[in-house]
Amino acid sequence: MDSPNLYIVDANILIDLDNGTLIEALFAMPYSLATPDFVVAEFNTDQPDHLIASQLEVVGCDSEEIGEILTIGSHYSGLSFVDSAALFLANTRGATLLTGDRALRNAATAEGVAVHGVLWVLDEMLYKTVIDTQRACAALDAVLVGGARLPQAACQARRNSWGCP
Repeated sequence: MDSPNLYIVDANILIDLDNGTLIEALFAMPYSLATPDFVVAEFNTDQPDHLIASQLEVVGCDSEEIGEILTIGSHYSGLSFVDSAALFLANTRGATLLTGDRALRNAATAEGVAVHGVLWVLDEMLYKTVIDTQRACAALDAVLVGGARLPQAACQARRNSWGCP
């Protein structure tokens, strides 16, 4: 069953948005958000656990699903077990995958799963008026300072289109 408003969130998106102080803005988006329970273990934040738990569906996997996740991982080079779990969940739920991990993006594309990264998320937050351009500019800078490896040309294009200083 396809879920056009369901997004499976990978840990690096949560980390980037946390670095940009946009976790609450993510949860203000008009989307359903889910993640494998394995991803939550990778995400350390100052955000209250109840906020994350109330806005993000954390999905556990049974032994049969873990077997399928391991099979996915064996088909694609560079995928961790956690990456494979996120791809499995997006694929089985007909959801869009949010990740910045190149190997995971490539695997998702090969599997026919829609995939977007943090720049798309920032664009969506602006489009849905969850944040303004000033906050988007500051968040992008903070995400980059936090260690995100984003394409420089795409970042500069966003800065230009958003009117960043």
